[in-house]
Amino acid sequence: MAAPRRVTIDQEADAGYLTLTDAPVEKTVDHGAFIVDYSVDGRPVGVEVLTLGRPLDATAVLRVLEEAGTAPDVDTRAWVNAFAAQILGLDDQVPSTIPPLRHGSKEPPEEVRFLTAAEVASIMRVSKMTVYRMVHSGVLPAIRVGRSYRVPERAVHDYADELDARLRVLG
Repeated sequence: MAAPRRVTIDQEADAGYLTLTDAPVEKTVDHGAFIVDYSVDGRPVGVEVLTLGRPLDATAVLRVLEEAGTAPDVDTRAWVNAFAAQILGLDDQVPSTIPPLRHGSKEPPEEVRFLTAAEVASIMRVSKMTVYRMVHSGVLPAIRVGRSYRVPERAVHDYADELDARLRVLG
């Protein structure tokens, strides 16, 4: 069964995955710079890159998909090219500008502790990918440091408090 295609990037694991369908994976074939998962009927399920530090050859991925007997349609070609472009652009992205400290303030600045995605996942008892999805969707604020994200510890506790309050209202 085909599902909306999606890209998942785990920068801490230095890996990325392009989901083509939601079919169960029967076998995995290593193609050097990338891995392709196949379903029971031999159709490609997804493409995985285990090193985000080097560019993905979209042409090679499309050739492998074509050799698997599924000529990539226009949408698949677009997704593969976007996946390759996203991997290529990871090193070029920098964190947003941090506002300067206000001078003349009598109060000392609040100490901010930042957590890695793994630390947030441990606190919230979810996977790192769930944390990345929450960051990308704007549920959790984060800053980008190099190729990884840092979430303010206060934001994690605020989210948990808000969720707790919602659950109490529900019952």
